[in-house]
Amino acid sequence: MLFQKLQTNLSSAWETYYIAARQYYREKGNLKVPKSYQTQTGLTLGNWIQTQRRVRAGSVTGNLSEEKVRKLDEIGMVWDRKDQSWDEALREAQAYYVEYGDLEVPVKYVTENGVPLGRWLAEIGSQLGEKNACRSSLEERQLERLRKIGFKTEKRTVRQWNEKYALAKDYYEEYGNLNVPVSYSV
Repeated sequence: MLFQKLQTNLSSAWETYYIAARQYYREKGNLKVPKSYQTQTGLTLGNWIQTQRRVRAGSVTGNLSEEKVRKLDEIGMVWDRKDQSWDEALREAQAYYVEYGDLEVPVKYVTENGVPLGRWLAEIGSQLGEKNACRSSLEERQLERLRKIGFKTEKRTVRQWNEKYALAKDYYEEYGNLNVPVSYSV
């Protein structure tokens, strides 16, 4: 009897979260719920969505029947977000480039859609700096797509040094020295 009562409570809790997820889908058109998102009533919906993915993948224990999977599928659940997340981050990077003219994104920058774009680009840059360690996690076609939207594959400090060197070289060619006045600007 106690087990049956517990099962009923768990099922009603799942339904409560499902209703909140369905409402989120109606409002946003997707289930890209940030992990820390809470409903107005305090349901930790983002965490719940992530848990459903993990239960289905078998990385945590839980009860996710085919009926529940079907219901989540009907409201746009994406079970494997890895590829989708990469494509979404790339679209956000492209939009940032169009708006700002570069991809010098602050590390803490998060897009309106909740994509941690600064961290994503910093991780890619870090991988590139580790003696091509990114080859295992970043395919050449992905790297090429990044380059096409303005991503520089060398580290920012190297790039900045090269840019300053080019400016100094131009100054030297024009004035014959590197005695640049403090008030000089390009």
